[in-house]
Amino acid sequence: MNDPLGASACASANAMARQARIRLWAAAFVVYVLWATSYAAVQQCLAAFPPVLLGAVRSLVAAAVLCALARRLGKPPPRAALWRDASLAGLLSITVGSSLLSFGLRDTTSGTAAALFACMPVCASVILAVAGQRPPRRQWLGGAIGIAGVAMLHVDALDLGAPTQLKGNALVLASTFFTAASVALVARGRMPDSALWTAAIQLLVGGAGAAVIGLCAGERVHEVTPASMPSLLYLSLVISAGGYLAYSHLIHHAGAAVATGFAYVNPPVAVAIGMLFLGERPTAMALCAMAVVIAGIAVTLRAAKHVKRVPS
Repeated sequence: MNDPLGASACASANAMARQARIRLWAAAFVVYVLWATSYAAVQQCLAAFPPVLLGAVRSLVAAAVLCALARRLGKPPPRAALWRDASLAGLLSITVGSSLLSFGLRDTTSGTAAALFACMPVCASVILAVAGQRPPRRQWLGGAIGIAGVAMLHVDALDLGAPTQLKGNALVLASTFFTAASVALVARGRMPDSALWTAAIQLLVGGAGAAVIGLCAGERVHEVTPASMPSLLYLSLVISAGGYLAYSHLIHHAGAAVATGFAYVNPPVAVAIGMLFLGERPTAMALCAMAVVIAGIAVTLRAAKHVKRVPS
């Protein structure tokens, strides 16, 4: 006999699985591809905004958008106990991490910053290992391959000759550590069930912290030029609001290893964008480097399937 109820339940389950895969792929696209453009956008905005206040403004605008979206979708704010870890993650990644990155970008190139930031997934893995969540060996191997590929891609940019560039590079490396600590906290801490609220809380608290530090340090926004507004809106709505929401979704549903893989992929994506839209011609070394990065990500993603999640 036919079982229409069973067939309907099976079709519904398949539809939900497809929707979940689509959401994961969409989140990966935002984090892996669109975040590759953030370094150049930050440099465009630094002409009008001081570094720390830039992070504050873009984060607070993004937080307002996500809070409004959560209210429209009928998602109530999480209880107070679930704000602590998300708030601390926001302070680490935005108040400290993003501010250090903005300072570093004043003295180094966006390509160099992207290359140095590739250390972040390995830093996150080390912190998680110390916290008791040991990644599989293949994940370490994937991280090493990814870093090697990014180093090949920016072998000239990683020349630390100039003192000012050395200072900028040091600030970017410090930013990677605090961002990695935030990733580990999101992966291990007690976060809201909703990725929307996880992202909104991080942006709200992290942005508020950056605003306090920037104002206390004497930063002021003197003149916002029309040329800087598109970059500011792009950073606020796409990179911060959309990016943090996608990033939280990946950590919730795919794990920290998959979410942090963007640090390897962003640099070759930036090269690919230059090829497609700016007519740039990459060298043979750059093409080989992109192949190495893709291999590292493949190893990392395969290893991530075998990671046992630690309940928060």
